[in-house]
Amino acid sequence: MAAKGDMVYAWTTDKEIADKAELGGAVTGLLKFALEKKIVDAVLVVKKGQDIYDAVPTLVTNPADLKNTAGSLHCGTMLLAKLVKKYLDGAEHMKIGITVKGCDMMGLYELAKRQQVNLDNIVMIGVNCGGSVSPVSRKKRSTRDSLSSSSKEATKVSPWTSSRNRAMAGGQTAAAVS
Repeated sequence: MAAKGDMVYAWTTDKEIADKAELGGAVTGLLKFALEKKIVDAVLVVKKGQDIYDAVPTLVTNPADLKNTAGSLHCGTMLLAKLVKKYLDGAEHMKIGITVKGCDMMGLYELAKRQQVNLDNIVMIGVNCGGSVSPVSRKKRSTRDSLSSSSKEATKVSPWTSSRNRAMAGGQTAAAVS
């Protein structure tokens, strides 16, 4: 059993999600599980539009469609609480799963205080937020990084990837999410 302060690593066991995920696919795996087990009726996710700066809010009801939304979008920011209130009836008639940053969570709490969203029908999965990244500065940094890495190695392996691969090969695991 995990205790307060323990660190737990999690990742998906779904190969399609893992291949597209940024850091193991745990969040997408949890959302898929919630849909499959009828914990929620739908999940509000953000998927890539024209490029990484174009975040498109999408309501998904079919667990198989979640693989198309795996991976983080760091530059496409929006306040999801407003979307829940304005376009999803404040989750009054539907149980909705949502991945939230701190600002999204606080927005939902404030709307709930005003009885504009129903928190009983919202399942939140919290993630950290590194702050807003200007698309212009992100593009400059991305271009600079790709130029400097072309002379070095073509692919970098994150520390998350190696532990996930060991675990999927039968090594020691802390947690795995279907």
